[in-house]
Amino acid sequence: MKKCSNKDCDFAGQKQELSKFHKKKGTYDGFHSRCKSCVKKANKKYHIENQESKNSRSKNYYNDNKEDCKIQQEQWRLNNQDWTENYNSNYYDDHKVKLLKDANNYYQNNKNSKEEYYQKNREEILKKKKLDRELNPEKYARRDLIGKAKRRAAKLQRSPKWADNEIIAGIYDAAKSLEQEDGIKRHVHHYYPLRGKLFSGLHVENNLVILTEEEHRKLNHYKLFS
Repeated sequence: MKKCSNKDCDFAGQKQELSKFHKKKGTYDGFHSRCKSCVKKANKKYHIENQESKNSRSKNYYNDNKEDCKIQQEQWRLNNQDWTENYNSNYYDDHKVKLLKDANNYYQNNKNSKEEYYQKNREEILKKKKLDRELNPEKYARRDLIGKAKRRAAKLQRSPKWADNEIIAGIYDAAKSLEQEDGIKRHVHHYYPLRGKLFSGLHVENNLVILTEEEHRKLNHYKLFS
């Protein structure tokens, strides 16, 4: 049994079990003079009062030792992969409603800024994507195959019986002819997208328009073409 040395302790003057104190080498009894509760309050108070300086020191240390910190973080993730997956899974299950609500609010508040950022940094983003495609051809080849398969499936599901397949084929042939004439790559685009977010169009002749590659790249597929 031991008394806490803090005068403002909730148990001031009362003896507590040694389990209520942290162990500390160099003291006469091997325990901290203050109980765990008082130490916790003192640490919390210090953290609040010195939060800016602590954050600044942490940031400076990270900047000075960035590579070492990244290696340590990656090593920790590898050593604690199972724990991390379980923790993330449990956290998501416990906070699913809040997380979905926060994600939706963030999207609503930032959906325009994402488009603005892309337009402002378009050239740099395209250069990075091109470089990544050159460095990871297998990844993009697999992604392209998956995308084509999904698109073929979408066309089949969105092709009504009354669609005029001869006219549709003629539109694709016209795109190829234009491409051969001037050397500019063409795309047959769906005016109303087959897999839209709010609604989906049909794979029919009056929902097709021929675009150059530049026009197709600039087009936002979730907005109507104009």
